Amino acid sequence: MGMKWDEKYSLGIFGIDMQHRRLFEIGQEVYSLILSKNGDDNYDRIMGLLGRLKDYALYHFDYEEKYMKIFGYADYEEHRMEHKLFVEKILEIETEDIDLSQKKVALEIVDFIVKWVSDHILGSDAKYRDYFVSKIKAGETSNTNVV
Repeated sequence: MGMKWDEKYSLGIFGIDMQHRRLFEIGQEVYSLILSKNGDDNYDRIMGLLGRLKDYALYHFDYEEKYMKIFGYADYEEHRMEHKLFVEKILEIETEDIDLSQKKVALEIVDFIVKWVSDHILGSDAKYRDYFVSKIKAGETSNTNVV
């Protein structure tokens, strides 16, 4: 069930692919925490990872949405709403009684990340791939971080 990057997730847009890889890395850290047999109280680590996931997702979503606006992407609002729902789910998980059910919550986080990231990249993000690439090739952005 781990969170390993696979080239099938690549959109061919350098900046966005690198950010997607980072989301996978954070998910893998949560998964590794689940697999650890140390028996320690991992509340602080779980909360730290949740915070990093939320912060990085917000950074990534802002980045994607900026280019959607610059390029005039027609499905911007729908895509933005998916991002909003992701953040709301992370906030919901943060309010759970994590201390008493650490392994369960960590599994919930990994399950959510695996499903959401996979579905979102292969579904919603793949929809804008060709559109973004055509805009980038047409020189509609001077910011080379996206390519």
